[in-house]
Amino acid sequence: MKGYYTKAYAVLDEKKADAILVSDGYNMRYLSGFRGATGYLYISKKRQVLMTDSRYTTMAKEEAPDFEVQEIATGQTYGQMVYALIAEEGAQHVAYEDAYMLCKTYQGLQEACEGKIDIPLGDSLDLLRAVKEEWELEYLPKQNQSEIRHLPTSWMY
Repeated sequence: MKGYYTKAYAVLDEKKADAILVSDGYNMRYLSGFRGATGYLYISKKRQVLMTDSRYTTMAKEEAPDFEVQEIATGQTYGQMVYALIAEEGAQHVAYEDAYMLCKTYQGLQEACEGKIDIPLGDSLDLLRAVKEEWELEYLPKQNQSEIRHLPTSWMY
């Protein structure tokens, strides 16, 4: 499966964010190709990082070749990993998936990242997936292809 991480660049510009933190599995798969159940994507115009645990490291490297794969260490938190990326890049504003992130998770990330995860994405990443590419249509039943190609965004709610 092809990852569409470069489509996230338009969202970076639209939201005036330095990076995007992706936590939803569907969006992770769409943007990177990674099918694992645990992790985050950190996408900026400088780099693409997939953070996951040791159960998925090999799979992540195979499925998301355009991403730098970082494995969370024992005793380390994802917040610490994200903060290290933010600090390395000098990012000031990071967008996050407010529709999918638990409040407790968000609060932990905010604390670890000194308040720099501060731009809610709303449905911006979901909308990237709403319009299907030609190769994606091949996987859909023939009778639904013309209908699904241009679904109204209201189907997501």
